[in-house]
Amino acid sequence: KPAPKLTEKHLKPSHFDKMKVSTALTVFSHSVSCAISLLVNSGVLGEQALTTSWFITLMNRWFDLMSSRCSTTALSQFNLEQYSAALDLLNTIVDVFNGLSIGCAPVRWKPVQTGIILSTLSIIDLQNYFLNARNYNYLLTARFTQDCLENLFSCVRRRNPVPTPLDFKNALRAVSVSQY
Repeated sequence: KPAPKLTEKHLKPSHFDKMKVSTALTVFSHSVSCAISLLVNSGVLGEQALTTSWFITLMNRWFDLMSSRCSTTALSQFNLEQYSAALDLLNTIVDVFNGLSIGCAPVRWKPVQTGIILSTLSIIDLQNYFLNARNYNYLLTARFTQDCLENLFSCVRRRNPVPTPLDFKNALRAVSVSQY
């Protein structure tokens, strides 16, 4: 198989599998993009599949940039060529999702487009502020995600998946005290 991490679960996800980040990361990966390009070059898929390969590569690079956790992958001005390529990528994402039509008429604009554009423009503005105005060395974009909030909710829901307000307050207190 050219994309060994892809399974039937990834190609035909259930309702809940569609919401999992791990499933999206597997589908929007460099290996899947390369596999599609390989299948086009070998004649198994038509030339139109190269557009899908390009989009998967674009989304993979965008996700890596938007969730950087170390200084080597972060937005920084140490390497100006890499920095300008990262900004070009972010601007390309905004342009692509502005011009994207998802689904059929009459509604072609989806909330995912607004979310991606808003997140990307926010990171562009934040990097401009921190790297240019405040003279920081780099910007770890993963610090702006909701991972810590989701981890907190996961700890709260560990005992009771659907807590009442009182259960939530008590669980939040217990989590806060245990992590203090």
